[in-house]
Amino acid sequence: MDLRSSRFRAVFVFLMALLIIWYRAPMRMAHGFLWAEDAAVFMAQAHQFGVRSIITSYAGYLHLIPRVIAWVQMKISSVQTAPHFFVLCCAVIVCLSSACIAKTLDNIRPGAAIAVALAPVLSPQNGEVLLTITNLQWMLFPLLIVLLWECVFQPPEKGYAWRTALVAVLTLTGPFGVLAWPFLAAAVVHALRQRRLSSRQVTLLVVYSLAVAVQVFVMIRFPGEQHPSGKIAWASRAYKELFLDYLPSQAPILLGAVFAILLALVVCLSRGALALVSIVIMGVAIWALGAVRINMYVANFVWYGDGSRYLYVPLLFFMWCAIVSAETARFRWAAVTSVFLACAMLLASVSKFEVAEFPATVMQRTATGYDMDVAPGWHVHVDSAR
Repeated sequence: MDLRSSRFRAVFVFLMALLIIWYRAPMRMAHGFLWAEDAAVFMAQAHQFGVRSIITSYAGYLHLIPRVIAWVQMKISSVQTAPHFFVLCCAVIVCLSSACIAKTLDNIRPGAAIAVALAPVLSPQNGEVLLTITNLQWMLFPLLIVLLWECVFQPPEKGYAWRTALVAVLTLTGPFGVLAWPFLAAAVVHALRQRRLSSRQVTLLVVYSLAVAVQVFVMIRFPGEQHPSGKIAWASRAYKELFLDYLPSQAPILLGAVFAILLALVVCLSRGALALVSIVIMGVAIWALGAVRINMYVANFVWYGDGSRYLYVPLLFFMWCAIVSAETARFRWAAVTSVFLACAMLLASVSKFEVAEFPATVMQRTATGYDMDVAPGWHVHVDSAR
């Protein structure tokens, strides 16, 4: 297999991503899994509203892909098969996402492209976003970023139709497309200083902007639950949650600052510094929004514990920065440092991954449907005629 070929590289990454997912969550892959809103919202509302559930908002925005998965599952199989159906769909979709990322990245060496593509399944997390349709939006956000970057800075010669459709679907799945829009607008302004955009590029960007507008309308028209705010220790929390938690618990506290400084240095010394700084800012913004949203319920996020989904994207972006910096560093020592940082992140991810702690799904038939106990300790009833 020639990994310089984008097609072979995509196939290789798909298979590797599937193996990694199986290694990280073998019980979920073998026995199925449901997480919180998988059953309480998406399954329940698919049975309650039918096809209308696909355009029903939850938490203040649309979840197109999870809604479609839940509706299709209701149509073609029984409630008992939902844990397996959801896990299979998530595994295939995430692996396809990684394959698409690998296929897109033709401007860097195959090894770096593969590392970037596999980062979504290797980056630090505790399993909260893995193989659940509720949190599938988090694992698909990297693909949206790559597709938008490709459109602006590395436009393909063909394939705009499926790329445009995919960007629209991803934007209508979760709020992240809205968050990325200002960064994309700045990128377009930067690109226009160099050259004009083609009509196909403009079409993709217009469709993306329209999808963003739809999500913004839903957010305004159907706002999610408003959580009470509280005082947030921004500096200490950012330091601990984004940097210090990479290190063993017995490590000196100052090593977290060393980690942060080294990451900042290699990013700034990269040939793609502007792009890397942008995704760092975007990742930190997601962490900050999460801190505001559930501050009164979770005093601190821990990527191997509570609130881990709000750390998944920033830590993934940090890993991307280390990988890309290793490829594009202006100095050899910076490249070596980038490799060291990427390996440290990977080691932390592997050593603290605790997916097995989540309970398995328990399902009991009733006269009106099914009573379920699903992770992370929710009791749910799904009305079903099946």
